[in-house]
Amino acid sequence: MKESLGKIVRYAFSAALAGGLLWLSFREVNWKEFVNVLGSCNWLMVVLSMAVGFFSCAVRALRWKLLLNPVDRSVSRISCLDGVCIGRFANLAVQHIGELVRCGVVSRRGTPYDKVFGTVVVERAWDMFMLFAMLILTAWTSRERFGFFIGERVLGPISSRFSLDLGFILAALAGLVLLALWLVWRFRNRSRLCGRLWSFVAGTLDGMKAVLAMKGKGWFIILTVMLWFCFLMTSWLTIKALPTDYGLGMADALFLMLVGSVAGLVPVPGGFGAFHYIIALALSTIYGIPWEMGIIFATLSHESQTLTTILSGSCCLLNESLSKE
Repeated sequence: MKESLGKIVRYAFSAALAGGLLWLSFREVNWKEFVNVLGSCNWLMVVLSMAVGFFSCAVRALRWKLLLNPVDRSVSRISCLDGVCIGRFANLAVQHIGELVRCGVVSRRGTPYDKVFGTVVVERAWDMFMLFAMLILTAWTSRERFGFFIGERVLGPISSRFSLDLGFILAALAGLVLLALWLVWRFRNRSRLCGRLWSFVAGTLDGMKAVLAMKGKGWFIILTVMLWFCFLMTSWLTIKALPTDYGLGMADALFLMLVGSVAGLVPVPGGFGAFHYIIALALSTIYGIPWEMGIIFATLSHESQTLTTILSGSCCLLNESLSKE
């Protein structure tokens, strides 16, 4: 009873948070102008971004198949694609449940669930690595714009307030991260929280090593790069769909892709509200782009990919329901 009540409270909180963020995002939008600007967008680019979004699902399915081969070679590529698309579909209702759902899609034919889930952990470990790599690439390619923003708008006020050098602040932050990791390792057997955190860190490292030791690791790495290139292209195509691109290029598309990834950390189903607010905030704060145009970009990007998820997930769900056991 308590567990059911806890789930209801979490779902209600997520829904309320999504609603609140949507209200913050759209509260000052002129709806007549909003509709007019949407009508002047390049919808061919939007359709292309949706096609790339579906292609990314196919790439993820092929990559997952490589990890599943040592577990059960009989798992088909179509089953992997069904699992990926249905899992993404499930995420629209309950955040982060998609990974469990796609494991269930594959394991229902007899493959052990725990082994299937282990392959997903390995996948996520490499996605985290790629996300970190993209963050470094963004910091390098756009170091003047974002370095100035972080240094002057974020760290600058802190250093001036406490009369500290920026280099000292950055070194202190790095030291705190290392200290936190050491404390998590030190108390992993005494604290449940530290134990879970260390299991996550250790699982991530094990996942990285597992791929490096597997057959076909070259194809896995190539597909991983292709997957993240697809994410980048959906962001760039959405920029090109706007009536004016404000001089934004591929490096800016990379930055917006990463900002959008941050929205996935907010506990709301499907990123509703969080994605719109965070993207509009980034565009208005860093680029000086009007809030309304930021909302247009966020709406085109989020709703087009949501529609892709619904269509692909529905088709794959139908395929799974019609397929024989």
